[in-house]
Amino acid sequence: MREWRDRYGRLPSSYGWSRTHARRRGVEALRRLSNGDWPSASVVGSLFGDWSAARNAARRSFDARLETGGVDLVIDEAA
Repeated sequence: MREWRDRYGRLPSSYGWSRTHARRRGVEALRRLSNGDWPSASVVGSLFGDWSAARNAARRSFDARLETGGVDLVIDEAA
């Protein structure tokens, strides 16, 4: 999600991340999905519990990078 934000200027929505919805939305949406090695939304959900939790983790990580002057910290979700 951080890479998506770096590329496209915002965190992805589950709708924007969906290959099924991208096919319906057209070329630009398909291009975003094909220009990266993105896990499926179901994998994201399995790892984080739900899409909102994944976005929050990415947001906290991004905020931590800003606070450390660009150093990418690893956020331990279990803590």
